[in-house]
Amino acid sequence: MTTTMQPHELDRTDIETYVIPGGTVYERFFECPLDYSQPENGQTVRVFVRHIVPLGKESQMRELPFILYLQGGPGFECRFPGSVKGGWYGTAITEGYQILLIDQRGTGLSSPISADSLDARFASTAEKVEYVSHFRADNIVRDCEHIREILCQDRADKDSKLALLGQSFGGFCITTYLSLFPESISKAFITGGIPPLIDGPDAVYQATYGRMMSRNKQYYEKFPRDVARVRSIIKHLNE
Repeated sequence: MTTTMQPHELDRTDIETYVIPGGTVYERFFECPLDYSQPENGQTVRVFVRHIVPLGKESQMRELPFILYLQGGPGFECRFPGSVKGGWYGTAITEGYQILLIDQRGTGLSSPISADSLDARFASTAEKVEYVSHFRADNIVRDCEHIREILCQDRADKDSKLALLGQSFGGFCITTYLSLFPESISKAFITGGIPPLIDGPDAVYQATYGRMMSRNKQYYEKFPRDVARVRSIIKHLNE
C-alpha cells in the first residue's frame, strides 16, 4: 500500500500568483472546520488568504516570518493593496516579513454570509442563528491558528510564531488570539480596537474625548463654514 504525500502549502504551484510593486502575491484558500468543537462532522468553511512575499525573496517562504493582518468590521473583507512599498505594508516588508491578508469567514472570497445565502441554505430561523453563531471572533481566531499550523509546518517552534496587526474589530480578534493561543504569537500590534477590561466601554471612549476635541478644533479652523453645517445636522438628528 502506498500513500500520496500532500505537498507543503508553500510549495504548491497550482495557485494564482501575480506581482505588485514590492511583492509577489499568492492567493490561497483553506478549508477550515465550521465548528471547531465538532470537526468530525465534516462541515467546513472556505477561508481566503492573500499571501504577499517580499519581491525577490520567494525562495525564502519557508523561513521568513509571517505578519497576519486582521481587518476591522466585523463583516469587511481585506482591502487589496495595489502596492506594498508604503504604509505599514512597506514597514513589514522592510522588516523581512511576509504578509497574510485574511478575508475572515463570512466575508470577501471566504465562505459568505448574506440574507440570500442563509435563505437558500436553511428553512428555519433557528438553523440560521445556529449557523451564524460560528462566525464570531473565537472561530475567526481558530481559522488563523489552523492556517498558521499549515503554513508553518516543519518549522521549529520559535520560528512558527505569528506577528499580528489588528484594526478595530481586528484588535478585538487579537485579544481573543492572545487568550486562546498565546504561545503562537511573537508580537501583536493593535490600532483602535481594545476591548474594555471593565463592565462597559464608556470609560475607554471617554479617554478619547480630549483628543477628539483637539482634532475638531483643528478641523473647524481649516473649514469654518462646517461649524454651522454640523450644528444643523445635530439639530436634525436630535429632533
